[in-house]
Amino acid sequence: MTVARQLSKKLAKYKYAKSDINQLLFHRLNKEANDRALYMKVERGVETTEKVNVELTMHELRQFARDYGVTELDNFIKSS
Repeated sequence: MTVARQLSKKLAKYKYAKSDINQLLFHRLNKEANDRALYMKVERGVETTEKVNVELTMHELRQFARDYGVTELDNFIKSS
């Protein structure tokens, strides 16, 4: 067996699956929305239990995805 194959087999469990990427992006997007909501509440002096609307642009989502090496977001958008 070649070294590349041996390493590929040993490291296979660390490779991302599409569902893992979707979960990772969802978690990152959710965290960003929560952080922005908290910032808006503090800035406005609103109680933390009150809900506020938070918007993120597709450009921002693409930036988050690029941080994880994802360039295609169609699967993520369809999964939600």
